[in-house]
Amino acid sequence: ETPSLRAFNRLDAEMAAELYGDSTPPSDARYRTLKTRLKEVYLNAFLLGEQVVPSYKTYDEAFRNGHRLLAIVHLLMDKKAYLLARGIAEQTFQQVRKFEIITINQSLTDILASLHLGNLYDEIKFQKYNELSSYYSKAAYDLSYVTDIYRKFRNITLAQRLPPIEIGKIANSYLSKCKRIRQEYLLFSQIQTMLIVVDMTGCMFRGEHRKAIEVSLVGTSILDKCPGGSHSTKSVLALARVECCIRLNDFEFGKEQLRLAKPHAENVAVNNIALIEQSIQLGVRTYNYDFAYKALARVDYNLIKRTLSKRHVEEFILHEACVNFLLQTKKIN
Repeated sequence: ETPSLRAFNRLDAEMAAELYGDSTPPSDARYRTLKTRLKEVYLNAFLLGEQVVPSYKTYDEAFRNGHRLLAIVHLLMDKKAYLLARGIAEQTFQQVRKFEIITINQSLTDILASLHLGNLYDEIKFQKYNELSSYYSKAAYDLSYVTDIYRKFRNITLAQRLPPIEIGKIANSYLSKCKRIRQEYLLFSQIQTMLIVVDMTGCMFRGEHRKAIEVSLVGTSILDKCPGGSHSTKSVLALARVECCIRLNDFEFGKEQLRLAKPHAENVAVNNIALIEQSIQLGVRTYNYDFAYKALARVDYNLIKRTLSKRHVEEFILHEACVNFLLQTKKIN
């Protein structure tokens, strides 16, 4: 029991004595009603006074504040402050619902369905939240299934114990099992992101680079429609498209994809460096050596040393050495 809660309990007893007499026992109905009302006022004042007013403008804010307020709702329910818990849960759900964060929406609707029973019975709201709870429970099961597939595929790609073509076939096998899920949850960024990455990566392992670019572009348009579409995921897809153009030795298409990828990399140092590396690779592989040189000329080496690990710095030096070799052999004017 915190000092502030002990002080509240003393105040509660003093007010009951003043209103109903010193001999009023704690079991008195008036005493219990007063205590319940005071507790709700106290907790409400605590929440308003101690917590920053939550914002839900972005997916990340909704994710962070949704989980924080969900924890507060659990705390209030533990303290039997059900009316206040219900109010906060309803307000939070209204704010976070559009982002389709499955774990938060499932927990809030489950709680709200239960809190509209008993002393706080409301049949219409119970039916509403119970149906939503069932829907998000199914979505949570599907999310778990997709997450398991995604982790397994990531393990296969990192281990690389299988030939690339086999890894590509496994990706197709996984995606065929998720066809219904992929169509059913078009606005659920968590599910869509994992399936898009598996699809695109599978294409790249099979050597289907133009198809991988198409999957990436379609995937980006899908994530654009998701309120929770992640900027970092779109960056990964954009960088992968450039990688595909490098493997295709397609300079003009590669330049266009670099242009499209730039907005996704501007505010992330490591992505910016990746674009410079890809520009150098694209220029060298397609014999556009001046293009590679101009990319290298934009390099901030202090940023590279601050951002990259020692191994990745060494890899970047290899790109620099390649361009310098081209300069020495007069392939670059």
